[in-house]
Amino acid sequence: GGTISPSGEVLVDCGSSQSFKITPDSNYYIKDVLVDGVSVGPVSSYTFKNIQADYKLKVVFEKKIVLELKIGSKIMVVNGVETQIDVPPQIVEGRTLLPIRWVAEPLGAEVGWDGNEKKVMVTLKNTTIELWVGKNIARVNGNYKFIDSDNPKVVPLIIQGRTMLPVRFVAENLGCKVDWDSNTKIVTIIYPKE
Repeated sequence: GGTISPSGEVLVDCGSSQSFKITPDSNYYIKDVLVDGVSVGPVSSYTFKNIQADYKLKVVFEKKIVLELKIGSKIMVVNGVETQIDVPPQIVEGRTLLPIRWVAEPLGAEVGWDGNEKKVMVTLKNTTIELWVGKNIARVNGNYKFIDSDNPKVVPLIIQGRTMLPVRFVAENLGCKVDWDSNTKIVTIIYPKE
């Protein structure tokens, strides 16, 4: 999933410093860096200073998740593998809407539905997004936000019996990068964003 440079066993003089560069391969990201088993976070370099003992540097790389959806198509591509979805993405009020479960679940997110409030809840790691059918405001980690500050008509809808959500709003608030190709009508979602 990537490299540490220099790699292998590195010998240094007592009291000196040694830096390491951490580089993920294409379509991978640095999930965590461990020094003697203790996390220092997803850093791209690490320097040992005033070295007095042996240390162990370990990097955990993880494959990025890449989703591709085409407007009007029931075929979704997840990391190069085609999957059939039940309702195709659609453009409503100039924004792409789709059943968010198809995006959320490959990312490892959980999706819930409250029929009384007509509310969808999407949770991934430390982020919870709540959206209501027909409302242009959502709640992200307890804070209210407009779904689309440029167009108040962008709201979650029920289409063909499925709850359709604005994909960019949900994906970006979950930490994804969202790209749109207007020529091919393809939405690309990459998790995590860089």
